[in-house]
Amino acid sequence: MRILQLFSSAMVLSLLFVLVGGGGGGGGGENAGGGSADAVTLARDGASTVYTETAALSNLTGYDPYIHAYYHPASNRTFLFLYTNYTGGITTGTFNEIFEMHFGTSSPGVYTVGIGSTFMAYSRQLPSLVVPVSSGTITVTSYGAVGERIEGVYSGVSGTRTLSGSFSVTREANSP
Repeated sequence: MRILQLFSSAMVLSLLFVLVGGGGGGGGGENAGGGSADAVTLARDGASTVYTETAALSNLTGYDPYIHAYYHPASNRTFLFLYTNYTGGITTGTFNEIFEMHFGTSSPGVYTVGIGSTFMAYSRQLPSLVVPVSSGTITVTSYGAVGERIEGVYSGVSGTRTLSGSFSVTREANSP
């Protein structure tokens, strides 16, 4: 139980790091390269929803969903986040669901959850426990420069929930 509490605390700190210092404000609508809006397909136990970021706001308030991805050179990891029904400020925001993935390096490939820095997690609204994916893969088919697309598919098991889907997200500026 203590491990789950520590993990939950670490996930909340990770969330605050991401919202305060990691990545920008989404890039809803057209990306810098003239492509399509950011989208993540999230299937939970077979029920699939496509989340497309369409807000064209200069801050986080009002994004539904809020999707962002960036590379963090210090950890040599790429982070991708999906928040559904996001409202509020940078550190006081609320959301209905969070789905996140991290994978080592910044190039296309197949990444196995639990090996190296590859990680996926899913949760309903905080403060509920963010449940890490215990087994799964992330297949990155395209990894563009800043302003271009990161695309691929994923699958895994989070608690008793089976997750799968795809992503096509504009890569934001590297996080310091």
